[in-house]
Amino acid sequence: MDQLPPDLRGSLYVKDDDWKMSLLFSNYVTFTNTSDRELDEIVRNRYSPLYVSVHAADPAVRAKLLGLGESGRAAETADVMRVIGKLRAGGIVLHAQIVLCPGLNDGDVLRETIEKLHGKTRSLAVVPVGLTKYQKNPSVKAVTPELAKEIIGIAGAYQEKYLKEGASRFVWCSDEMYQRAGLPIPDFDAYENFPQIGNGVGLLAQFEYEFNAVMRSYGGGGDGAPAGAGEVPSGTPNKAINESVPRGMPVEAAPPEKNKSAPPGENKPAPRETAGEAAPPDKADKRTLSLATGESAHGFLSALCRKAEGILNLKINCYKIVNRFFGESATVAGLVTGGDIAEQLKGKRLGESLLVPSVMLRAEGDLFLDGTPLSGLAAALGVKVEAVDAEGAAFAEKLIEIAGA
Repeated sequence: MDQLPPDLRGSLYVKDDDWKMSLLFSNYVTFTNTSDRELDEIVRNRYSPLYVSVHAADPAVRAKLLGLGESGRAAETADVMRVIGKLRAGGIVLHAQIVLCPGLNDGDVLRETIEKLHGKTRSLAVVPVGLTKYQKNPSVKAVTPELAKEIIGIAGAYQEKYLKEGASRFVWCSDEMYQRAGLPIPDFDAYENFPQIGNGVGLLAQFEYEFNAVMRSYGGGGDGAPAGAGEVPSGTPNKAINESVPRGMPVEAAPPEKNKSAPPGENKPAPRETAGEAAPPDKADKRTLSLATGESAHGFLSALCRKAEGILNLKINCYKIVNRFFGESATVAGLVTGGDIAEQLKGKRLGESLLVPSVMLRAEGDLFLDGTPLSGLAAALGVKVEAVDAEGAAFAEKLIEIAGA
């Protein structure tokens, strides 16, 4: 909310740091405004699982990150370990996240937080802070590639330690952290039962697994290796779904979408699908369509589009949209606006239709973050515009549908 421009629709400015939103929609919340009476209610009614924005186990550091000040009272309010202890003692399953802010909760603070949360929460995600051009706090800076590599190294060391102890890896860095570091995304199996999928952890691996599985069932498919390793597909941690704002800010922001195919703690995915490469179809007059996505997803989706072209009777133009509305540091698909798409794709060869990830739109599927209607974008570009769910299976199925139309 604090990184949004003025004059957007009112619902975007509503802060929803309420534990009920965590229960219903898997929102990460701080629990700074949750009373002991409410905590007792949660335990009594077994409201579980819940999702906690921890950021730092040290109350003073956490108070600073949440903008609560530096007083003793602020630190007391920020003491999340007390809340976690009470809920865990009551049998509540918790998942936690750390939004990594350089110089504030990295290094030894990060190590301390991981160690204190291990055994108290079911899983932990570490995601880089997300910034827009409207961010005014000079103490909050972007995660650099060098720092991203360091963070991945710290998390990896703890994963190795916990695995040797016969437990879960417990802590994972988000896909976006790997993308910033320029490192390959871990193998599909490294995400276990994908407990943090809604927080952008393993989205790339799952997206390609689903895509390959559908293409294989159709009669073709890829080799199962991550295409565009280090890139993030359209449903990223900062995806700003529905009426929310970018994830990854000290003040709580967007909730992750619950994953349909692998909800936290349930339905462990099958091993990665593999299939042999299929020869390009010997067909003339391929149908042409286009796809618009953010910078982070572009390399990954472009590779999948090329793979699909070798299987289906399609020519797919994958266009990278630079975010002028929120600033070029906002690279995820969920923050791309209709206005930027219209401006940057005007005069481009779009073919029969233009696909956009559904995470660009609010829940009703009709408006972009800047208020541009989906129908307005279609009118501006003179082409049919369709939203497609940001899941590998849905994307593959839509391409197959278009190819067979």
